[in-house]
Parts: sequence; structure tokens; C-alpha cells
Amino acid sequence: MNIRSGALAAMALCCWSLQGISGNTAVVAATAATAPVAAGVAVVSPAPAAPAASVAELGNGRRVLLERGLQIQALGFVDSVAAPVDYRLWKSAHFTAFNSWNDTDPLRKLGWAVPWGRWMRVDLSNPLTEDEKRNAASLVCLQFDDELNQDKKPATTGTLNAVKLEKIAAAFAGWRESIGSDFIAYTNFGANNAYGKKRMTPAGLAAYMRATQPDMLMFDAYPTNYPKTVPFEVWYGEMQKYRLAGLAGIDGSGRQPLPYAQYTDLYRTSYEQALPPESYVRLQEFAGWAFGYTFLTAFVYNKPKDPLVYPALFAGAGDSRPTEVFGYVAEANRQSLNLGPALVRLTSSDVRMIPGTNAGTIQGTTLTESLNGSLPEGIAAWGRGAGGNEYIVSITPVASQGGGASATYNDIIIGYFEPLLSDNDDYPFAGGTHFMIVNGSHTGTAAAGAQWYRIVFDFGASGFDSLQRLSRETGEVETVPLTHISGTQYSLDLHLEGGTGDLFRFWSLRAGKR
Repeated sequence: MNIRSGALAAMALCCWSLQGISGNTAVVAATAATAPVAAGVAVVSPAPAAPAASVAELGNGRRVLLERGLQIQALGFVDSVAAPVDYRLWKSAHFTAFNSWNDTDPLRKLGWAVPWGRWMRVDLSNPLTEDEKRNAASLVCLQFDDELNQDKKPATTGTLNAVKLEKIAAAFAGWRESIGSDFIAYTNFGANNAYGKKRMTPAGLAAYMRATQPDMLMFDAYPTNYPKTVPFEVWYGEMQKYRLAGLAGIDGSGRQPLPYAQYTDLYRTSYEQALPPESYVRLQEFAGWAFGYTFLTAFVYNKPKDPLVYPALFAGAGDSRPTEVFGYVAEANRQSLNLGPALVRLTSSDVRMIPGTNAGTIQGTTLTESLNGSLPEGIAAWGRGAGGNEYIVSITPVASQGGGASATYNDIIIGYFEPLLSDNDDYPFAGGTHFMIVNGSHTGTAAAGAQWYRIVFDFGASGFDSLQRLSRETGEVETVPLTHISGTQYSLDLHLEGGTGDLFRFWSLRAGKR
């Protein structure tokens, strides 16, 4: 993979300020002040969540994900390279599907029986084989070419021309005519080029959806490999752009949202290049979940022919020499999949951020590890009232459990969710209002980037007095008692490792309700 934005809908801005406590430390709380944002950045509140639907009312992409589960795939290479051969190793990484590049019959060549997907060339010179059609029951997705918005001839400026749109639409229609619609048809857009000259605009994404009728939106942006052109604020801004476009859906009404996806940054440009740190590996997954993403693909699993792309998962060609990153990815995948049954049954209703203060270095480029007071494009600062309710009063990074406010901390991502479906009897945890908090650390180990947070709640007349959390360790729902302050106010001291997040819903211990 060669591996900004038009006008967004005008919506109300929820504001915040930093109230000084013990020097540079801060409590984040709702105020009437204006949020400090980067110059020229439009900040918008989220698209409203679509009304809860029945399964029959879902778009095809959400239906497939509901049936197949949260997707954490890996892009692998089979033809003309040292293909992976160790099935047990593959299985231990907890990827949900083997997504092959342009190789035909990848599973037959590997001898593996696993869910699969693959790329299709722009000229469709690698059509589905008869074996692949017979194996369509385990097909999860098909991608039409890649990064067509990055083409030099004809040049693109945030949209695709009519010829490309017609090709994509014809390909999607042909696949569905050939093998039905029990898979996800999509293409991927690039966001790594210099300073956003060719990144898709919201208008370009809307035109693409109307013309081609995709099942999903997808993009790639790699902060550790493009630290100057894709700093973290740009990555978060792209995540928000595709989130808003997906939530709006093909007709722009929001009644039938599309799932949205991204490639994760798990490659390097040589075997000598430093490996991505554990916190960054985790952040790519948990930040995605907090934004409402339900589909990720690791770029890459094994070494392709490309002389500028080398795997972070392995120290050589093939799959005989896994690096420590393999273990990081396997653990992040395992924890994420424990959240999967809830994530595919929820829809994102809001996402906010609290910019951090920490600094760090990425690939030899000195960058702030945190946003350092500014906000990514299209993302509002967190404040009371985010997510459409007043329950969370403040979120304070603290030095330790029960300790005072911390002077330095990483970015904090707060996502809010509502049920996708009107009936959640098959998975009751998906009912009610949910929120997710993610520690935005992306350097060092997960343990070294850990942070405590004190969260204060005021549940008013709602009847809530506690939380439920979906355990990343076990996948079980656990009750989280809160410390009673007074009246309807409670607090929680929450510990999160670097790049990691927890998913909660509001709960009442007394009434047993959400």
C-alpha cells in the first residue's frame, strides 16, 4: 500500500476547559468556554445514532458482521513469496479471517480451512475461481483494488471520477450476481499521501456510496510509518471522517448506517526498522472500537514481494520467526474479540477526546505522544453532556488509585454507544447506553503506559447506581460497584494499560436495570 476534508454538517459544540489543580494537573469538566482546538479545524458533534432496527432492516454489511462477528483480519501473501505454513501459529494470533492480496485460491494453496477474503484487481483479471465459489460459505469480504484515490493518472482530489465509480459499481454487482450477498463488498481508500491532497473528502465518500452501493467503508493511515504527513491528530481525524460517513449511510439519512473499517499499521520498510510498541498495537484496535469500528485488517501478516514492505509480525520471510509484536497482536486480538459480541450489536452515538500532555519519539521523529491541547479535525472535546446524557461529570487522570490529579497523561478517547437492534434478548448486555474509555498511549509497553482515571458520576433521577463492564479478559459481564459520594453522585477509579480501553454500560444494582 502506498500507503482533508470538505465541509461537515454544522452541529453544536460541547465545550470544556482545563481547571488548574496542583500546577499543571487538570480536571476535565463541562463549562461554557470554547474548546481550544487547532487553528482552522472544524469541530462537530457526532451524527445522531440511527433508531434501533430489526435484523431485517439492517444494511448488508451490518448484517454480515452480526452473523460473522467482529472482524480482525490479516492481509497475507501466498503466490510468488514464502507463504505462511504454520496453521497453529496463525490460529494462536486470534485473527478472524485470512485476507489474501490478489492471490487466487489462497486457502487451497495453504491447505487451511478458515474464513477468508481477498483483493480483486482493478481490471478483474483475477476473478473468483470455481473452487472459491464453492467455498463462498466461508467468504467474509472482497476488496476491489486499493487506494484508487491515490492514483496519479487521472489525478484525484478527494473524490473518484465517474469511470472509477462505474468500474467499482459493476464489480460489486457482478460479485453479488455470481455468489449472492453473504459477504462484504468494499474498496479501500488511502490517507497517507503528503499533507492530505488526495485524502477522500466527505463529499467524495458520499458520492462513492451513492454510485457504488458498498457494504462498508475502509481506509488506511499509518502514523508510525508516515509520522510527518499522518501525525496522530490526522489519523484520528480520518477515523472520524469515515465514522461520520458510515453512520450517515448510502442515502445520508442515518437510517441504515454502513460499517466502517481500517487497516492497522503492522509493517515496516526494512527488517532493521524498529518494531511498533505494544501500546501502539493495542491503541489501533481499542481506539477503533471506541469510534465504533467493527472491522480491522492487519497490514501485513507475512512478507510480500514489495521491496518497501516488511512485516512487523515476523523477522524474515514466511512465518518461521515471529517477533515480539506477534505476541502483542495476539493478546490485543484476544481481548478485543471478547468485546466483539457487544461491539457488533452497538452503534456509535458520540466520540470525544481529552488531549494529553505526554511527549515521545516515533521512528526517530520527535513528536508529542499526545495531542498537547489541540483536537483532531471533526472531534469535539469531552464535556458533561457528551453522548446525550449528563451522567459523567468529570474524568480526571490521577497518579494512583485514590491519589491526586496527575500532571502528565496521555490522550483519552471516550466513545458512546446505543443499541443497533431493537431486540437484544439474545445478548442482553447490548441493551442500554454504553461508553468506552481508552488510554491513548502509543509508545512503550502497555504496562509502562498505564494510567489511573477518576470518573465522577451524577445519575440524578435515572435510578442508576453502578456500572456493568464487559470483561476483556473473559468476555463475561461483570458488575462494577461505585464509591458513593453523596446523593446521586458516585466515583470510580479506573486503571487502564497503554493503548487499552474498557466498555461499560450504566446499571442499577438496586433495580437490576440498565
